[in-house]
Amino acid sequence: MPLLKRKAIKPVPLPSIKEFDEETPVYMMRFTDEIFTNYEDYINRFFFYQQKNWQCETTGRSGLTYEQALESEQKEKSMVANKLQEGFSK
Repeated sequence: MPLLKRKAIKPVPLPSIKEFDEETPVYMMRFTDEIFTNYEDYINRFFFYQQKNWQCETTGRSGLTYEQALESEQKEKSMVANKLQEGFSK
């Protein structure tokens, strides 16, 4: 999980089912799967994730957006898994 000031940030809690009806707008953050029923809350959180203050937990690389840090972590985990698989197949 990407870090902000060396700490993991908890995702926004899911809205209560009581908040939904057929007319309720729903906005989903594609890279965190957070759900919002208020556009202003969604866009504020989006801009929060776009700040280049995030750090890759795996490599320690900083100055990234949340999404860049997440991609960096996924690439590193994939590389480690491939190297482990190669090591076991020898």
